[in-house]
Amino acid sequence: MELKPVLPILFTIMFLVMVGFGIIIPVLPFYAEELGASPVELGLLMAVYSLMQFLFAPMWGRISDKIGRKPVIMVGIFGLSLSFFMLALSANLWMLFAARVIGGVYQPPTCQQSQAYVQIITTEGRAR
Repeated sequence: MELKPVLPILFTIMFLVMVGFGIIIPVLPFYAEELGASPVELGLLMAVYSLMQFLFAPMWGRISDKIGRKPVIMVGIFGLSLSFFMLALSANLWMLFAARVIGGVYQPPTCQQSQAYVQIITTEGRAR
């Protein structure tokens, strides 16, 4: 199978998104506790990310069907970068929640659309 030139870029995007997620999860409880979060608020802080992914993934799928995968992936990268910066600069608990909400909204266009794009460009040689 011929290696498409866009595959390393997509793999790098996925790697960076997963590394960012993997770094945030272990640190977030300590960060939230420092800002005065209760255990319930910490649970909500973790859950709001997945809830936003669940709610917004279908919307991003429809948008990518209309305008294409590449622009949607670029918007997702920008949104995730914004959420990571907001998370780093958070001084209040509500800022942590806002960063997690934005991250949850913009994670589907990067991960799911990258996976869909790989599926589209690597159809030859696949078992049917």
